[in-house]
Amino acid sequence: TLTMAFSALQNHNPFILPAIFLGAFIYFSGLSRTPGKWRNYAQKISSAHRLVAKVLLAISVFLLVCFEVYYFGYSCRVSEKYYNENVALARKTIQFFEKENIEIWIDYASLLCVLRGQEVNIWDHDVDFSLIHPGDHNPPTSVNDLLKRLVEYGFRPTYEPSRELIQLWSPLGKGPHIDLWLWKKDKMKFNDFDRDVLVTKDADVFYNPRMATDIFPLTRTPWLPADPSQITPESVQQGKLLVNIPAQAHAVSSREFNSYSGSYMIPLVFRGDCFHNFFNLRFMY
Repeated sequence: TLTMAFSALQNHNPFILPAIFLGAFIYFSGLSRTPGKWRNYAQKISSAHRLVAKVLLAISVFLLVCFEVYYFGYSCRVSEKYYNENVALARKTIQFFEKENIEIWIDYASLLCVLRGQEVNIWDHDVDFSLIHPGDHNPPTSVNDLLKRLVEYGFRPTYEPSRELIQLWSPLGKGPHIDLWLWKKDKMKFNDFDRDVLVTKDADVFYNPRMATDIFPLTRTPWLPADPSQITPESVQQGKLLVNIPAQAHAVSSREFNSYSGSYMIPLVFRGDCFHNFFNLRFMY
């Protein structure tokens, strides 16, 4: 029941409720000319308020229709320029961490793309990677040190300590970006045994903490078409860039997306996610 409710909430048109509310308000204001117990209340609504409500209703209906066309007709896609910059940032991110000899792995919705044999979904506004928190590296470093090296490499990074999230933006502007989720090593007791786990601060992550054995050892698999001018030969297989995925990638994805209806192997975009692209005009980027 909770799964169905979550999916329904994610998959509604955000302009429906305003349109219903405004339509009800206009209908109620019309009761001022109809005998009945609501007449006195309706007469208190001025003609200016009714006019504003009608204008807002027209706008809401227009946006509602445009959003449905964007959802059904265009699959919530971002612009070609936005998509290409996202892919270029993903390549550059992989190249940077290989140069720094730091293991990262593709995660969340981007991991689903790899498992499905796809590149990046046409509606994705970012690419997701994870890595062990720099404080747990051997030898330990700091997030500030990592941020400094990212800047030197040409990224424009931002850091949210409350979520343990680094975002890598293109120097050209805010839009396409990489999400880098930082995981700390910890131990938890399972069946009277201490087990190694990975923990992140982000409350939106469903599978958290994660069993370390679900992530390590990482597996290399082909993903994006390789750019010979940027990628070293050992990072390429069959013309595609190699990327790390968790050891139990399907188990991780299954637990991460178990609140959604249907199979995680079937591409699915929700209206709730689609609204971010629509509101931010990513189709016009």
